[in-house]
Amino acid sequence: MKKILSIARSDSSGGGGIQGDIKTITVHKAFAATVLTAVTAQNSKGIRDVINLTPEMVKLQFDTVISNFMPDCIKLGMLGTSEIIDIVADKIKELGVNEIVVDPVLVSNRGEIMLDDEALERYKERILPLAHVLIPNIPEAELLSGCKIEEMSDMVKTAEKLADMTGGSILIKGGHLPSCADDLLYTKGEAIWFAQPRVETRNTFGVGCAFSAAMCCYIAEGFSVRSSASFAKKYVLGAIKNGIPLEGRGVINHMYELK
Repeated sequence: MKKILSIARSDSSGGGGIQGDIKTITVHKAFAATVLTAVTAQNSKGIRDVINLTPEMVKLQFDTVISNFMPDCIKLGMLGTSEIIDIVADKIKELGVNEIVVDPVLVSNRGEIMLDDEALERYKERILPLAHVLIPNIPEAELLSGCKIEEMSDMVKTAEKLADMTGGSILIKGGHLPSCADDLLYTKGEAIWFAQPRVETRNTFGVGCAFSAAMCCYIAEGFSVRSSASFAKKYVLGAIKNGIPLEGRGVINHMYELK
């Protein structure tokens, strides 16, 4: 059984964050371990409060988990502060795991930037070079690259710049495009489009976390980035189509295949 380490925030709604990652990893028949970076009070309607854990607690979790658990792939979600960013970067370098999937939880659904200026620069400097695969949505890709994305050709230019910053593969999620929901994978100098019609539903809460966690599982199994992205997209599409309606945004159904 492959082992996945998720380093991210708690999501009290169960739709995303650590909770969403554990569900996704479990249905992909892998074993999930976690390092919590923050605790949130939230549901599918919004976030009421976020408390970042202390850097010392994040470090202690990491050291304790890896003392008898060597992950096959690591997923990075919300990191929250400059201090946590530094600890996570240092610990990953010490560990020597190269399969790092980075889901940059940097921009809220309301468009608010979730890191201060210092932490954002630290993130670019310390976290991006670790990424085997970087999976931003369009606002996050714009924030990290300084580029503006208004059409699909802009996604390619932005991905090229982000690839120079990371040295890894870039998958820009196209859910914010006005005309479609096509994703772009830029890997080894090649631009690969994953065409997908937009699913008319409000049950999309948790989709980003599930997609990146699923990619971790497939990468851990030895699949290429391209194949992992394709398989993860198929899984997430099913989770959206079988979503759970709630007041506000509904949540995806991570376990739709367990019937």
